[in-house]
Amino acid sequence: MNKFYLYALVFFFFSGCSEGDIIETEVNFEASLENCANLTDQAYVFYKIEDTGNKSLSVSFTSTTFEISPNVDDISTDESTTVTLNSTDNLLIFREYESAISGPDYFCNSVPPSGISIIDELISTEGTVNISYEALEATSNTQERYTRTVTVENATLQGDDIAIRKEYILLGSDTIEADISIDFTGDIQSCTEDPIDTFTLYKINSDLDRAITINFTNNIFDILPLADDISEDDPITISFDEADNLLTYTEFDTSFETEQTEDYFCNGSLPSSVTISKELTASSGILEISYTDLETEEDEETGETTQTSVRTYTVKDLIIEGTGTPVVIESLVLDTEQITIE
Repeated sequence: MNKFYLYALVFFFFSGCSEGDIIETEVNFEASLENCANLTDQAYVFYKIEDTGNKSLSVSFTSTTFEISPNVDDISTDESTTVTLNSTDNLLIFREYESAISGPDYFCNSVPPSGISIIDELISTEGTVNISYEALEATSNTQERYTRTVTVENATLQGDDIAIRKEYILLGSDTIEADISIDFTGDIQSCTEDPIDTFTLYKINSDLDRAITINFTNNIFDILPLADDISEDDPITISFDEADNLLTYTEFDTSFETEQTEDYFCNGSLPSSVTISKELTASSGILEISYTDLETEEDEETGETTQTSVRTYTVKDLIIEGTGTPVVIESLVLDTEQITIE
């Protein structure tokens, strides 16, 4: 009789662990978080490898909005970037190998090295990846520093005859530096030409606490140009030189009042309520001023004609110097405006 109960107990145990049952087991471990990216395919990988080199845990995904090396405007410290896991493109994968692997060789090459034997593999079918940022104290005026943390929630991983449910996994954290950004919404404004052929253009953001100022001399450009002075085929080009032609990026600790901006940018009068927290100058680059969509419009009542054009301000090959790594901007449209031609 006792043997019968023993056999029944063994049968009950094994029948309770049938194929595909969700069980709890540990796939996470402590290790440094690494990453790599294929920017052409907008594909990204975060991974870590156990000290022995025989186990790895990785998250791979594609995204049109995520940046592996973001600038400041790409980062939010209030809201995480989320990626929904599946079983095809966005994957959380745990692997155990017969021998140690090299992370960069294995995860960052389009063709992984041959001869690596995987003895255990679990792949996600669902879950959510969260990528969050926490600001750190900056060590330069051209970059901001952040702790980036990658976590996984409510993940199910499946392998041969097994499914593992993990409510929370801390994949890891790394410290990154993000370039400052001069790309913000705003309209180009201009000051009175004084002296002749000397111009000041400025653009300030909607919060009135960041600005780009451009000072230059040019005998072709005019705020209200003549038709003979512009060409769709020949844009005006100004080279920045840190002397006469300057591009300056400025951040302020406090915001301007709207009526204060012109007095500061055109007359240099900084309100006592506003202080400058950061000011950087471009050491090289160009400003390209182009004209397109030249059109002639006729007033139906008077018969008078008016010429209009779209004017675009673009900076190219810009290098902004500071106390950290120079910020390089290949091309950035500052503003586009419709103008009337004299």
